[in-house]
Amino acid sequence: MKVVFELLALFRQKAGTGRLELELPAAPTVLAALRAAEGALGGQALLQGERLREGVLVFLREPRGATRRVFQPAEERVESGQALVLSTAMAGG
Repeated sequence: MKVVFELLALFRQKAGTGRLELELPAAPTVLAALRAAEGALGGQALLQGERLREGVLVFLREPRGATRRVFQPAEERVESGQALVLSTAMAGG
C-alpha cells in the first residue's frame, strides 16, 4: 500500500519537499509508517520508542480532507486513501 506523507514546517524544509510516498504493507500502524519515514528522511527522529518525540505533531487526513491528530501511533492504522501529515509544534504565546 502506498502511504503518503505531507510534510510541513521543519520537515518540509529539511526534506526539500512537501510530500513523501512510501510503499508499506497493507494498513500499517501509524507507528510502522513513521519508522519507515524516519529512514526515508535521513534518520530524522520522529519517535522515542513507541511514542512521538516532543514537538512532533502527526495528523491523519481523510480523502475528503477531514483531519484528526494522532496521539497513540501504535494504536492507529493508516487506511487506504488516508495521508499522514507531519509537522512541528510552534513555540510562543
